[in-house]
Amino acid sequence: MAHDHHEHGESCEHHDHSHEHHDNSQVTGEAEKAVGKALTFIFTAMRFFMLVLLFFVIRSGYFTVDSGQQVITFKFKKIMMHGGEGFIKDEGSVHLILPKPFGEVLKFSSAHTPQLVSGSSFWPSGVGQALGDSAQAGDSTADLMMGNDGYVLTADQYLYHVRGHLTYRVVNPVRYYKSFYSKKLDTEDGDKRAKDVLRNIIDRTLTFQSSSWSVDEAHYVSQNEFMQECLESIRKEVMTLNLGIECDRFDIKPEDRKPIAQLSGSFAGVSRSITDANKIVSKAQEMKAKIISQARQDAYSSEQDAEVFKSRLISSLKNRSEKFSAFLSVYDKKNPEKSILPFYMTTLSHALRKVENKFIISGSDNPNNQIRIKLSPFSNEDKKGEK
Repeated sequence: MAHDHHEHGESCEHHDHSHEHHDNSQVTGEAEKAVGKALTFIFTAMRFFMLVLLFFVIRSGYFTVDSGQQVITFKFKKIMMHGGEGFIKDEGSVHLILPKPFGEVLKFSSAHTPQLVSGSSFWPSGVGQALGDSAQAGDSTADLMMGNDGYVLTADQYLYHVRGHLTYRVVNPVRYYKSFYSKKLDTEDGDKRAKDVLRNIIDRTLTFQSSSWSVDEAHYVSQNEFMQECLESIRKEVMTLNLGIECDRFDIKPEDRKPIAQLSGSFAGVSRSITDANKIVSKAQEMKAKIISQARQDAYSSEQDAEVFKSRLISSLKNRSEKFSAFLSVYDKKNPEKSILPFYMTTLSHALRKVENKFIISGSDNPNNQIRIKLSPFSNEDKKGEK
């Protein structure tokens, strides 16, 4: 019995050990499956992430310089060099770039694209201020709002409203970026800062130049010279500041210049007088041009007539000289009649050819004793018969 009990104990112990081994194998298999599923998920996620990253790199890893643009590129927040310059200006070209945020692109208008900024600090504050004829009428009783209305003071102590318009181009994007842009690379903010700076330059220029010019010279007589002087002053300051900008022209349009309302009527009268005077001068110059043109034509015609007369006179004198030389060659000094008589008869023959009725008259001085003999008395009748 003891032996049976011992065998039974061993059998139970073996059974328990087998059961424990089976449970451990099952736990290990489930753990491996879980790890496999986790790894599969991780690898799937990594594949997806790599595909997304690849798409992002392909999508943002290159850029094109469009027409009318020039570009600055950044690599780790630093400006990249292209052909010795910090910007690209080859329109239509394609370039590689690191994806954001490692690489960035900032685009500007090309160096051939004009931009415009206007300064209106010296214009009336009222937005509804009339322009044209209604503005020229003025209001001599209106109050001058010195704290609100903008104006310049001219060299002859006149207050005057004026607005200027500057046309410029961005020729060096790197200098333009360093002058006006923050680290945000916000194009709108950068361009706004640039225009604000240029407006301040325009205001300073108009203030200084107006104080050196009389109102008549600056805005009525020599407007183009005044605008050119302003442009040169603006160019000088922009170049000194090294803003990457080139200024092309500065304009003050007729509708952007006018006296203060209290003096508009007086200025309008002066302006009309100047206009009338200019019309008279223009008409006089036109008449002067016509008179000069006619005088030149008359002088040319007289010169031509004189040349024709000169040619005829020379030809006639030459002909006479040749005849006299021919006569002189046969002239006999010892017997002049012998030389003169043939010449006389030849001359008389040429002269009588054009005379229809010819008469021979005797040499008597008394008319009553003269004898006239008509040569060829039947010549006229013969001609009538022939007809």
